[in-house]
Amino acid sequence: MDHEQIQQDKVVTQLEPDRIIVTGNMINALGATKPWTLFISVLGFVSVALMAAIGLAMLAAAGFFKNLGTPLMVSIMGVIYIIMAVLYLIPTIYLYKYSSAVGRFLKAKQAPDMEAALSHQKSLWKFIGILCLIGIIVTVLVFVVGVIALLIGSK
Repeated sequence: MDHEQIQQDKVVTQLEPDRIIVTGNMINALGATKPWTLFISVLGFVSVALMAAIGLAMLAAAGFFKNLGTPLMVSIMGVIYIIMAVLYLIPTIYLYKYSSAVGRFLKAKQAPDMEAALSHQKSLWKFIGILCLIGIIVTVLVFVVGVIALLIGSK
């Protein structure tokens, strides 16, 4: 560590008396996350736009698959892509809001900006956690239904 870094680590900002003390290391860590969270959120927005465009294209093109007998399947896939785009959009927005709030905090060092950043981060992880739980439940249900269908089909 150079002398400037050591001095910055010793800097302490008290946001509210008797509430929280934010050290230079904490501020550095938040500052280091900002460019990455912004980058990932921009990639998320681009991915959401592509998924939505592909979903809409599949819905529009479904009529062209009449000769192959698969327009329903193409339509279902188009709807799934659009649903996935919406599901990906929500955490991407939370991540972008987190990144923006961190940027505001790094400039002004105000408690409301830190609270906003932490609130957006909490919402992001809560949403992802709920999606994971739903994914686990759906996976178990599909497995159980598959086993039951296999057992019924083998009789």
